[in-house]
Amino acid sequence: MSTRPNVLFIMTDHTNAAALAPGSPCLTPSLDRLAAEGRRFAHCYTTNAICSPARASLMTGTYPSTHGMWDCTHTQRQAWVNVASHLVHWASRFEDAGYQTGYFGKWHVEQTKKLDDFGWQESSQAGTRKLAKLPEGQVVVPKPGYNDYLLAAVGDDSEGHPAHPAFEHGIDFLRRAVQEDAPFCCFVSTTEPHDPYVPPKAFLNLYDVDSIPLSPTLKDELGGKPEVLRRMQAVWQDLTDADWRRMAASYWAVITYLDHEVGRIMDVLRESGADENTIVVFTSDHGDMLG
Repeated sequence: MSTRPNVLFIMTDHTNAAALAPGSPCLTPSLDRLAAEGRRFAHCYTTNAICSPARASLMTGTYPSTHGMWDCTHTQRQAWVNVASHLVHWASRFEDAGYQTGYFGKWHVEQTKKLDDFGWQESSQAGTRKLAKLPEGQVVVPKPGYNDYLLAAVGDDSEGHPAHPAFEHGIDFLRRAVQEDAPFCCFVSTTEPHDPYVPPKAFLNLYDVDSIPLSPTLKDELGGKPEVLRRMQAVWQDLTDADWRRMAASYWAVITYLDHEVGRIMDVLRESGADENTIVVFTSDHGDMLG
């Protein structure tokens, strides 16, 4: 086993700071332990509140004005938007330094999806394991002329614990990497808790939906505020307080599910003895206002 430090990077999508703050009603025992054993950075801000630009900034260390990714990768033609090819991703630096590198889960950084071009020797872009949606507790926004928009639902976990594919691949990589002489850099990335919020039922059952507090700004008058906020409010105007509570509970329950998966991968790291020589980073690309 190498004496140089390993790196385990875990990145979720759409996780707001309030959900992970001390005293939050969102249940995250594994992340709380990680923070207690390390450092909590409570005043970090995303470079862009859209997935791909934020992720490209993380990978290149540059602002969107430099790397050129302005919108989500799937919304634009490649000729219109992509990360500047001359920029070096930090995974390439790890590879050059002799690290074993692996990236598992949501990429959404650029459009080629050829991760080996950016320093990731091993990769899988397997998304979440889709759970069948139970009919109970769904929150749906009608969109005339379009399909209705699902915001929250309950996932059927009756067949057992739904292990997350990105964490499964990451755990497999770690078990193999700790046996080698070279240090490793492992990146686990999830699509969740991006909406629609569909937690496994067992995790939603940890929350008392009726007692969920509403955002204090939920029904604010938006005169003088950015026009985009007024458009958002118009879309959600028919949602009831019960809908908002259901959405918040479902959102937190998805994060609690991911926290459980963080616990699983940390257990593997600890059991291998590599935890004392591994830098573990947990972050998100941006957050969710939740009203």
